[in-house]
Amino acid sequence: MTTPRFTLAYGKRLEPSRDWIVLLATTALLLFVSVAWNLWLFNHVAGGAVLGAPASPATTALDEATIKELGEIFAERAREATSYRNGTYRFIDPSR
Repeated sequence: MTTPRFTLAYGKRLEPSRDWIVLLATTALLLFVSVAWNLWLFNHVAGGAVLGAPASPATTALDEATIKELGEIFAERAREATSYRNGTYRFIDPSR
């Protein structure tokens, strides 16, 4: 038993009209599939549906230590800003 040989050769007759018809039909089919997919997706999202897996609910419980640490960071920043305002620190402008 012999295995069939598959080649990209045309054979003895060239048929460019057949090739153009296949090319245009394939392009039209891909365009139709793309438009159908986009219409379905638009209607799906416009109807309020969610794409992909639903998001997990966000945890809103905050750790007290983290909140206290953030308060200390902002207090330190406020002290530094006050030091610049009342003249404890002098800002030297390097452009002058």
